[in-house]
Amino acid sequence: MRYNTLIMTLFGVVLASCSSGTSDIDAFKLPKNEAQRDALTTFAHRTVPVDNWQNFCSAPREEIEAKITLIGDAQGWDQATLDTIRKQEAKRIKDLQLKYAPKPTVTASELTTDIAIGKAIRNLEAYDQFWASAIVRYPELATEIPEKNRLVFGLIFNEAQCKESDYALAALKSILDVSDFPNDERFGKGTSRSLFLLTQHADEDVKLQKKILTKFRANPDSLPATAIALLTDRVKINQGQPQIYGSQLECTDNGYKPKPVENPDELDARRASVGLEPIADYVATNPGCGNSF
Repeated sequence: MRYNTLIMTLFGVVLASCSSGTSDIDAFKLPKNEAQRDALTTFAHRTVPVDNWQNFCSAPREEIEAKITLIGDAQGWDQATLDTIRKQEAKRIKDLQLKYAPKPTVTASELTTDIAIGKAIRNLEAYDQFWASAIVRYPELATEIPEKNRLVFGLIFNEAQCKESDYALAALKSILDVSDFPNDERFGKGTSRSLFLLTQHADEDVKLQKKILTKFRANPDSLPATAIALLTDRVKINQGQPQIYGSQLECTDNGYKPKPVENPDELDARRASVGLEPIADYVATNPGCGNSF
């Protein structure tokens, strides 16, 4: 699984994964307080240091180390100070994860009942969403991390995301080996939504994404039409095809724009048919692209 360019959740819009999948399903909410929300938005822009998540995860280790060293040099830190700050920020990330989203264990011996399977997939989705959105989901980050430490925090957080997204995908496959379509009807409220969000992030396995999309289409009552549209676009883009609803965005010099779309002149009509807002409104709700080195 891979998360998106900015790892941001803004105004009920989820940007999650290298394909820039924006979710009209409110996976989480930012604070209603406008000043606090603006502070989190600014914090995310200053913290996330790359504008292509896939590129970050595939970058050579020495390249990441070089970026961290550049940050230290810019701050005037010696190596000992830089090492201390790295340890501090790594501990901050670990403590936050343990507090809000403990890492779930997924073993065959635990997946013996529908209730257990439903709980496992919902817990896994909570863990997955932590890594997709923690930078803007938890207000304390915007105030607790010293300004000078933020890029170091962002790089360390991104490194952890790469590792943990691989774990989430492996765990999802383990669950699907036991039940190929865990949904609300059999496995408990919220299971279908969790399956959708996990599948939306499974960009390394488009075959799996396509399989689950087929299941949702065959069971349309399991998921809102907006979500099925988002997953449809995700699969299309991951297969190298134009998307249908314009939900997958890419970063340009002028901000975000939809990745290639089938029959662009009919885009808003298709979006309206599944309950999505006009594409101009949709793009306008997304912030500008992130920082890069």
